[in-house]
Amino acid sequence: MNINLDRTKLYYKSEEDKNLCDCEYCKNYYKNIKKAYPQIDEYLKNIGVDIEKPFETSPVDSEDGLIEYYMCQYIVFGRCPNDYRHIIDDIEIRIATSYPDTNINEEHFVLEIDCLKLNKNCV
Repeated sequence: MNINLDRTKLYYKSEEDKNLCDCEYCKNYYKNIKKAYPQIDEYLKNIGVDIEKPFETSPVDSEDGLIEYYMCQYIVFGRCPNDYRHIIDDIEIRIATSYPDTNINEEHFVLEIDCLKLNKNCV
């Protein structure tokens, strides 16, 4: 990966909380993700990404009583090979191939994290 670290950090620093989704699933994600997945948080932090400010999530209630976020996406400025994959504790981080329009004209890509599970905590 060739990451524009300063630009990525600036993006997440300037991304206002009011722009984040305020559904209960997303509020649960913002509140619990950092504590539940500290190694993924550290990985993302090292590339300038704030784990509590995803670009997109896709939550579903799972049969085990948890919320499964089967896809969580983050914007990163710079370039990355299309076949990029990184594994942390059996969780895959890769280049997203499908995502909403980012409305960003600068060089960037979207990282996608698979199958994160969180307890349902009231927000």
